[in-house]
Amino acid sequence: MVREIMDSTSFLADTNVLLDVLGNETRRRILSLISHEPMYFNQLAREMGTCQQAILRHVKILEDSGMIESYLQRSNLGAPDRKYYKLNSSFNINISVSHDNFTVRNQDIIESRYKEADSLYKKFDKLHSITLHHVDNLKEPVTLNAKYIRRKSMVSLGQFLLMLQQNLDGVEEQILHLETRLNDLRALKQNIIKKIHETEKVNFDDIERRLMCLIMERYALQKEQLSISELAEILDLKENTIKNALARITDKLGMRSNTHELFKNLG
Repeated sequence: MVREIMDSTSFLADTNVLLDVLGNETRRRILSLISHEPMYFNQLAREMGTCQQAILRHVKILEDSGMIESYLQRSNLGAPDRKYYKLNSSFNINISVSHDNFTVRNQDIIESRYKEADSLYKKFDKLHSITLHHVDNLKEPVTLNAKYIRRKSMVSLGQFLLMLQQNLDGVEEQILHLETRLNDLRALKQNIIKKIHETEKVNFDDIERRLMCLIMERYALQKEQLSISELAEILDLKENTIKNALARITDKLGMRSNTHELFKNLG
């Protein structure tokens, strides 16, 4: 059972392209470097320790895929404008491999602010009202009392970074917790799919199983049905073969089955 789930609506939605691009170690290193800050070409080549022609080839592939973009920045020293590269996408790829299932999920990373993460967002939002300062470097004279009042809304650089780190720790803890729960659900999903396969193997022939798998997966994913011609094209079978298999499936499922209706509507 194979699924390719593409929730991304951008040009990065083609998971096959993403996996091909990310399969190269040099391109992964480039993405890692410019994820910290944009870099101009010579700087990137120097950091990579790779010849410029190779870097140019990999950068072009990353640009063509939409993962990065370039822009020109004027030099303050009168030199020619520099071409910088920066990340141009925010997405997550999840690959699940089990005995009965192979799933690739590609999703855009979007700030949805679900209720479960409300407390974490509130802590982060509070940081926007904080001003950084160093009391010793204040230009105007400050009394002890005034200094105390100003510290209520101002923090040092060290304190601010500590608060950000605490925010990050809280988010990472929640991500780990959710990933543990997800793995538990994937284990249950694997058991369910295994049971489906065992049931199909006993009661349906090869064409029927392939057809059922395709229809049920597509409906579970997108709540939509494929047409007879689409099914025939995907499975590389004649439309009459698909129609006959659907007729056999509906007969075996029984008239009172909800799944029966799913297949019957394709007839």
